[in-house]
Amino acid sequence: MLFAVRRCRSRLPLAHLAIGLFSLGCGAGESLESAPTGSLLILTAIQGGASDPNGFVVSINGDSGRAIGPADSLRASDLRPAEYRVTLLDLAEHCTVSSPNPQDVLVVAGLTTTVRFEVDCQAPEPGQGQLQVIVGTSGVELDPDGYILYVDSDSARRIEVDDTLLIANLTSGSHLVRLGGLAQNCTTGQANPDTVIVTTDQTEAATFQVSCWPPLDGRIAYAQQFSGFSSIEALDSKRTSETSLFFNTPPDFSTHPSWSPDGSRIAYSGRSTDAFEGSVWVSDTDFNATQLTGCQLTAPRPVWSPDGRRVLCRSEQGDLFTEAIDASGTQPVAAGFHEIESASWSRTGSIAFRVEDLDGRSAEIYVMTTAAAQPRRVLAFESEPVDTSGVPMWSPDGRRIATVVKVPNPDAGGPSFLEVRVLDLATSVVTMVYRDRQDPLELGWSPDGRYLAFEVDGVIRRVGGDGSDPRQLTEGHSPAWSPDGSRIAFTREDFATDIEGVLQSVSRIFVMNADGTGVLRLTLGLTTDVEPAWAP
Repeated sequence: MLFAVRRCRSRLPLAHLAIGLFSLGCGAGESLESAPTGSLLILTAIQGGASDPNGFVVSINGDSGRAIGPADSLRASDLRPAEYRVTLLDLAEHCTVSSPNPQDVLVVAGLTTTVRFEVDCQAPEPGQGQLQVIVGTSGVELDPDGYILYVDSDSARRIEVDDTLLIANLTSGSHLVRLGGLAQNCTTGQANPDTVIVTTDQTEAATFQVSCWPPLDGRIAYAQQFSGFSSIEALDSKRTSETSLFFNTPPDFSTHPSWSPDGSRIAYSGRSTDAFEGSVWVSDTDFNATQLTGCQLTAPRPVWSPDGRRVLCRSEQGDLFTEAIDASGTQPVAAGFHEIESASWSRTGSIAFRVEDLDGRSAEIYVMTTAAAQPRRVLAFESEPVDTSGVPMWSPDGRRIATVVKVPNPDAGGPSFLEVRVLDLATSVVTMVYRDRQDPLELGWSPDGRYLAFEVDGVIRRVGGDGSDPRQLTEGHSPAWSPDGSRIAFTREDFATDIEGVLQSVSRIFVMNADGTGVLRLTLGLTTDVEPAWAP
């Protein structure tokens, strides 16, 4: 290829002018003046018994360069007479340049100067092969500094967001390939680390497709368990320098965090390590914790009043009451009702509770428009006893209630079915939206009231409030909606290596898009992180 150079008005030394790899435009109306020029002929030669199928890159005076084959020639023409620095780049790991690199050469007018690079590429030793790692990235806000590639316990190699790296002289057999250094909003769509089998004298491939999602926003509280103790932690999902907001919450075993409506406090269940029963505690961001005496959970997590001043409690006998968050006083709710199994508070101020007749295998749900109102029965149904999954869960607009019903199998002797049913309070219409033989746990409405998310036997599922669009999202536990409904936080089993190199199973906090895509891991370490709760 010929390269044109225009004579422009410049006082720079010749070696600092454009080197002829592309046409250089002068100002409008200037004429092209002829000038004596020379050429460079760049040659590559391969020795050592192997090659580099990807070829190399030739850079002249530090430019971005152009491709040249492993045994090839490249001519750069119309170069102004001057001294040029020619560098051979982008060599595979098993190749080295035995001749000088870079080389400083002089271009003389009317002549061609030859530059020769001798490249030594060693063939893999017997019993060895090569690994080609291919990385592709898509999405938004891609990782700005690329990734780090690990092969077994070998030293780290940097690889770009869209890149190919050839690793030579790997022994035949199984190798663990891991892509690290991913930004917090980026994740791989396949196993990571991945196991690759390298074959003698062959080149195997490991491909990583990385997707980057819009960054997270908000705080997530969770229970962190370690060495027989458990405390409430909260992280900033943006991963700022100060991620821990709560820590070492009393007593010894603190679980089931629940944010106050304004996000200034967290209520949680707490007990000492030698006690079977606990009570509800409330902590502020200054780590001041208050115990609400005799307050048992009415749902899987503590239930706040809409104004954030009280918590809905259940006594050991099943009586319902509310208690101020500073433990200054209690108020009875639904006087005359006992053995209440579960209850919840709507955003509009109504309270729903469920009473089960363990002998008659029936259940009833009552609703109160305020904590002081008279209860009104809104639903009665046959159901075997269920655990905390049966709590009546209010939709965000306070118009519907979801609960779990356990009904006998129509086939005699068969296992019972568990159904998620939704009651429309305005029409009294009950819709069965999901049925399974396993217990649906941690029912939760999406903020817009369109969907219910829950866990069934270690799998997180989602279904419309009218039973439409049922789908399986991902493996995990304890789904928790983000305030805008675009994400779901959850826990999943993961693996970590301790200081002695032993691989251990742990639980960590993850987050995903509401449709199950874009799974991101948020917590690391050797602790067991469970029960995430997204702040309002």
